[in-house]
Amino acid sequence: MLLAGNPKEGKTTLSASVAVAVDQGVAFMGLRTKQTKVLWMGLEERGQDVARRFDALDNSTVLYHPGPFRANASSISELAAWVKANGVGLIIVDTLSKFWELKDENDAAGMERAVDPILRLARDSGAAILLLHHTRKSPSDDGSDIRGSSALFGSLDVGIIFRRASGADGGSRRTLKAFSRYSETPTHLDAERLDDGTWVRCAGGPAKAKLPEHIDELMAALGAELEDVAAIAKMVGIPYSTAKRGLDYLVENRPTVVRRTGVGIKGNPFKYGTVMLPPPDKPLDMVAESPARLEAEEIEARVDALSESERDRYYLILDRLDGPAADPATIKQQAWQEHQRP
Repeated sequence: MLLAGNPKEGKTTLSASVAVAVDQGVAFMGLRTKQTKVLWMGLEERGQDVARRFDALDNSTVLYHPGPFRANASSISELAAWVKANGVGLIIVDTLSKFWELKDENDAAGMERAVDPILRLARDSGAAILLLHHTRKSPSDDGSDIRGSSALFGSLDVGIIFRRASGADGGSRRTLKAFSRYSETPTHLDAERLDDGTWVRCAGGPAKAKLPEHIDELMAALGAELEDVAAIAKMVGIPYSTAKRGLDYLVENRPTVVRRTGVGIKGNPFKYGTVMLPPPDKPLDMVAESPARLEAEEIEARVDALSESERDRYYLILDRLDGPAADPATIKQQAWQEHQRP
């Protein structure tokens, strides 16, 4: 996993709160966590600064390594063995540029060589890894604003773009946009940092964007068979950039109707199509009314559309049903079912 944003936007404070939530096995911004030991690698910090950060979050059990560390064959083998021996399930690296041995981030071949030890660390240790990184100055809608070669983006299971929200409340509010191989990953969250340093999920979900052009034509062009942007743009007869903007809008705002696959790089481009319909032997209206058949992403979209009080009620149910052995998708379905009962 990678969290990318501009300097001084709050990546470190957000990730520290994630570390504490996972270390304690409690929900973070309404999303359940699986309790495990956490190793924080603060490669640009002094030990007392790291300790002060977690003391402020009322946590003294997150493990941490302050100061320099360079990912080479020897150091990665030692780190993987230590992580495995100590039962660490999550490693957070702040920041990636201080972790790998890479002189030119735009060199695709060099990027692949630099990423390989990180993948080996995840494989050999069995731990999840969250890397903190920087974005380019110009934002994009497809994850290409992650700084460096696209080989980095292509190697990720989950890439998250972290930016200051626009508008009057942009001072403390941030948007998180995710590109993931997993359907249960929320594609968009709005978060706000409170005065006590904790992060909360903002009510109302992402701000409604201006409706892009040619939405109806794009919807008509989509089918069960997935197509890339160039093919869809040709079918509709519009420029590539216009089609891309409209398709991404549909994925974010109509997740129960439109789906996207791929990671957006050469060899594995984004492809778009309609959400698969149920088998013809089951009436469609029965499926639409059955919360148990909703995918996790669909439930997230429906929860975001609720009023603030109803959304809070859903998350209270979710927290009550949560447990160390609980399956995330099953728990979300159960919580939604209970929420929908009269």
